Amino acid sequence: MKVVALGHRDGNNVTVSKDIKSAADLKGKTFAVPQRFSTQNILLYQMLKNEGLKYSDVKIVELTPAEMPAALSEGRISGYIVAEPFGAKSVIGGKGKTLFQSQDLWKDSICCGLVLRNEFIKNNKNSAQELVTGYVKAGKEAEIKDSKIQDISLKYMAVDKKILELGLKSTTYTNLKINEKDYKQLTSYLKIMGLSKNPPKYSEFVDNSLIDKAEK
Repeated sequence: MKVVALGHRDGNNVTVSKDIKSAADLKGKTFAVPQRFSTQNILLYQMLKNEGLKYSDVKIVELTPAEMPAALSEGRISGYIVAEPFGAKSVIGGKGKTLFQSQDLWKDSICCGLVLRNEFIKNNKNSAQELVTGYVKAGKEAEIKDSKIQDISLKYMAVDKKILELGLKSTTYTNLKINEKDYKQLTSYLKIMGLSKNPPKYSEFVDNSLIDKAEK
């Protein structure tokens, strides 16, 4: 498997109930992440560390993104971190607020990625290149975030337009090439947090040959 591009940059915001004034207020509370092997979980670790808290000071649960706004509204959790527009849903609905944006904790953090089989890349070079070139072009168009992009997005996301607009503000769809510095930061946290003892090396997993040609 090879990761050939990112899905986006940033756009993973910490959303909390209105009684939470700072990260320190989350001590002893329940907080949701989509999955423990996610960038969102790493961002949570960073936020707690910055506040002088241990990861174990907060009760971490895994929830699907769609369930998080309802869980916050019902008081089952005190906060969550996930890709937009699920954070914006709580903010617009008046049930929560943004405590941190992901760029406040880790600027240009790595999250979602476009992954292809290495066999496909080698045996279908033209098709793979066409896919990534179109993918990068779509990202540049998405970054405009105008009414056209919003209308396209609403076909795939059943949310209010105000929620979508807020979610788009903190998400970037350009700069999708994975550089070694960001990847090493990601894998270092996987080791520190005990999530992976031996994550794949940059040279083993990242293939920038397609996106390099797409960005020319």
